[in-house]
Amino acid sequence: MPAKAPLNAPKKQQPFYSGKKHQHTLKFQIILDPSSGFIVHVAQAQANEHDVTLARQHTACFPPDSLCVGDLGYQGLEIEQVRVLIPYKKPKQCELEPEQIAFNQQFARLRVIVEHAIRRLKIFRILKERYRNRRRRFKQRLQLMTGIVNWMAKQG
Repeated sequence: MPAKAPLNAPKKQQPFYSGKKHQHTLKFQIILDPSSGFIVHVAQAQANEHDVTLARQHTACFPPDSLCVGDLGYQGLEIEQVRVLIPYKKPKQCELEPEQIAFNQQFARLRVIVEHAIRRLKIFRILKERYRNRRRRFKQRLQLMTGIVNWMAKQG
């Protein structure tokens, strides 16, 4: 699932500018095991990439016969031997069916596990606040923090 870390304005600004956040950001995506809550894989986006593009580049990291729970940014994602779930979106000037509302509520219960994993990573100030180090070392530091988070989850 995607997450973003703020960044100082680089010299080549356009690739890292997020129009949604109105700041420069580094995007990363995590894959986790829902039964244990461990983060299995971390992928960093190269510049300004969409969530689906990032997931398509790392399809080998999804275990076969697994379930991919994503938000609406993953619409259109298809991975071999992996079931992709996204919530229903409310159509314009219409309401969702009661079955769709029930599905979205169950989906939110699965999705909260991912959001908690992102929160555990964002406890570290290096991801929560402005990233002031070299961008080429961001992935290495992200993997180190992931290892610490997994170790803390294993301890207690």
